Amino acid sequence: MMRRGVLLIGNPGDRYKADEYCKGVFADLKRYKEFFLSMQGGAWDEDEICSLPIYTSSNEVRKALRWLDSMEYSIVVFSGHGGSLGRQTILALSEDCEDVISETEFVKVGRTVILDCCRAPFGKEEVQIKKASRPVFDSWSGITREMARSMYDEAIRQCVGQAVVLYSCSHGQFSEDISGVGGVYSTELLDIAENWCGVTILTVGEAHEMVVNNFENRPDVLQRPQIRKPRMIGARTYPFALGL
Repeated sequence: MMRRGVLLIGNPGDRYKADEYCKGVFADLKRYKEFFLSMQGGAWDEDEICSLPIYTSSNEVRKALRWLDSMEYSIVVFSGHGGSLGRQTILALSEDCEDVISETEFVKVGRTVILDCCRAPFGKEEVQIKKASRPVFDSWSGITREMARSMYDEAIRQCVGQAVVLYSCSHGQFSEDISGVGGVYSTELLDIAENWCGVTILTVGEAHEMVVNNFENRPDVLQRPQIRKPRMIGARTYPFALGL
């Protein structure tokens, strides 16, 4: 059995500042976990998913990343406040957004990173990086969790040497949040995945591109998602949803 791990991180911001607080973060984290546990999401096990507390620290994130480093394949999801410092996307972890970490610490071969956060400048030149729901079905169409997991594992094995990052918006842009629903990007991404019924496995790259295309036809959505992936001819990115 393939060793896998998922890390879920969120920061809705200061709960006492109505203009800043993003309640959709809680919906995102709950929904991502439910999706990964489902057969369509790859039939991950509970002990393969680490949900860090809201307002975690960079030290705790790095500790969890060391656990992920022992896995053959892993996924990191961040939902919440972020920004940019130069070309790097910076994720805010503490309630006051002072404890931050760079996306560069997440990117690794054998991993997909999903960042649903703003990528506009932080507005603080002094910011420094400290060194150091939907129903989950147990079966459908005669497919067991073991079969779904095996299909997902095999798709991962066909994606050697990749590091993929999904960004909810372009550099310099803001990501939007809908309270009680989730981030606009994550909501669209999971809607597509949960409704996938194609004969092939939906990859993270394909799911992301579908979000991009859907957003282009929606004048109410201002953010334009981006993806970082290998320039490999004939390659497929990691699996995201099974068409069961």
